[in-house]
Amino acid sequence: MGDPIEKIELKDGTTRYRFVIDIGRDPATGKRRQLTKTYDTKKAARAEYAKVKRQTDEGTFVGPDKTTVSAWLDTWLKSTTVGVEKATAANYADALLPVRERLGEKRLQEVTEEDADELVSWMLTSGRKRGGKVGSGLSVRSVQPTLGRFRSSRNVASRRGLVVRNIAWYTQIPREARRKAAAAAGALE
Repeated sequence: MGDPIEKIELKDGTTRYRFVIDIGRDPATGKRRQLTKTYDTKKAARAEYAKVKRQTDEGTFVGPDKTTVSAWLDTWLKSTTVGVEKATAANYADALLPVRERLGEKRLQEVTEEDADELVSWMLTSGRKRGGKVGSGLSVRSVQPTLGRFRSSRNVASRRGLVVRNIAWYTQIPREARRKAAAAAGALE
């Protein structure tokens, strides 16, 4: 087999380096999928080629995908709420409203751990809406199901090969917020 890195000469005289690699088959159509990448240096192209090749050989490669968080949540909700009561399905959908508001337009693969942490922080400080305006924060008890559903949706996305890993796995509700919620609950008794 020859060198997988191809030297490309652009019209302006610039040299670039490109490779094309098979990344598996499309699960829906069975057609072969390929990834094309272009770099300024041969060294960078070789490094990326080696990385993609290793990941495809191991079965851990996740190809680029343009699915947004909202589109994925629609898919996830459809499959998750099969056979559940209407009220349960509505609760799942409602719990994910803050996720849609803050991260919905972002690509699923671009959401970071920091985004998940900031989502929780935002919900606790200003996630409640009153008359269409942002008000105070949501309670810990309201944030928990949102975080749980978000984590669950990311687990399925990871299992289906849409994302490398679940970025929300280690996101926690801050200890101080939980402590305040517990103290408030104790004061009510």
